[in-house]
Amino acid sequence: MNKWMLLIWLCLCALPSRADVSLDTQFTQLQGIDFEYTFDDVSDIRLLDKATWQRHEGGLLNLGLVSKPLWLKVNIANHGMTAQDLLLSVNNNLLDKITVYIQQQNSALQTLALGDKIPLFKRPIRHESQLIPLHLDPNVDKNIYIQLDHDGPLTFSLSLWNQIEYLKYKSRFNLVYGVLAGFMLAMVFTNCVLYYFSRQPYFITGAALIAAFWMLVIHIYGFSYRYLYSEWQWLQQYGQAHLVLLSTLLFTPLIWHTIGKQHMIHVAKRALEIMGIIGAICLLLLSTLPIGLAVMSSYIVSLVLTCGYLALTAVGIHLGFRYRVAISGSCLLLLFSLLYQFLQALGVMTHAWLDHPIVYLCALFISMFVSYMLTQQYVAMRDSTIQAQQQRIAASQAEDALLKERLKLQEQASEELETRIDERTFELQVTLRELEEKNRETRKIKHGRCAH
Repeated sequence: MNKWMLLIWLCLCALPSRADVSLDTQFTQLQGIDFEYTFDDVSDIRLLDKATWQRHEGGLLNLGLVSKPLWLKVNIANHGMTAQDLLLSVNNNLLDKITVYIQQQNSALQTLALGDKIPLFKRPIRHESQLIPLHLDPNVDKNIYIQLDHDGPLTFSLSLWNQIEYLKYKSRFNLVYGVLAGFMLAMVFTNCVLYYFSRQPYFITGAALIAAFWMLVIHIYGFSYRYLYSEWQWLQQYGQAHLVLLSTLLFTPLIWHTIGKQHMIHVAKRALEIMGIIGAICLLLLSTLPIGLAVMSSYIVSLVLTCGYLALTAVGIHLGFRYRVAISGSCLLLLFSLLYQFLQALGVMTHAWLDHPIVYLCALFISMFVSYMLTQQYVAMRDSTIQAQQQRIAASQAEDALLKERLKLQEQASEELETRIDERTFELQVTLRELEEKNRETRKIKHGRCAH
């Protein structure tokens, strides 16, 4: 009954209204279309005509945290002579629930359901984006009413596409961002391979950090929901909060393994341990909070942790850590990305062209800085190990040469000593012979005297 009453009301409202979007035969796409919205609590469909509508002149609409559903109203007119198959895109892949009411020409009402709370196979189009299929006959106006029910920061825009043009656009989009995502994934595998050969724990930390950023960016773009966990709506809803805090928290072991052991004082090391423990506890508690509060808490804790990382990095650099550009650049990019996302969530920033690409590029450069820093640290450690081995070999060779010289001197001394002993022995033998001769002579003399 409510659907029929809504249909009657839509037909009455369609008469005096003007078309918000006018199309011709050559229509391809229209980004940031105009629409009207209201937060009025409409429990009865018939009361929608009494709602207070506000007009939004296209582009991104950022309302920050909202506590009740939002109604949108869009009117599309096909002034061409041929029917058109279009796609209306709600440009936010993370919205919880989208209910669409489309007026049909045969006095029927089409209802569609989208959003994270809806399994992927139940969407009208199995796609990571929130797409609403539309069919417009020639010279026809069509009203579309959309109800958005989202727990958390509400940011979105509407765009209208010709189906073929959207396929072309999405193919280019997926190619570019797929290459970037593949590059990040390659860095994950590279760090895993380096760990396998070197057994250095910081390579596993780097791989986990880059993997967390990779999961975050593909989650934001909806690829994870489409390809990885399309049946887990809970993970899709809480994924942003967990991945933001997890990717930030993984900087704790990274800083510990890179600059903590040799280039930080005891107090700084203790502070890093406390930060890691607090971040881990907050990460475990996120699932107990409502989605909107979990997202905001994740950003706040992540920003606090990042400021702490910057302070500890400054201490490490002051005490002699060499890779100051890589580690400080990573922390600054993390701070910039988190601060931008947090301001977006609060509704302070509404620049659509700075939305997700900033997060993607920051994650990409952080991954590059981390991989470069870890690789250089391993190379430096290997070089220092080789140098220490060479020094030990040189010292051993010097000791061997010294020992040989000592042995040679001992042999010479032994030979000289033997020569001297032989000489002394010969002299002693000569002396003994002389003494024996003298004794014989003495005995002869004594015998001669005795005979006389």
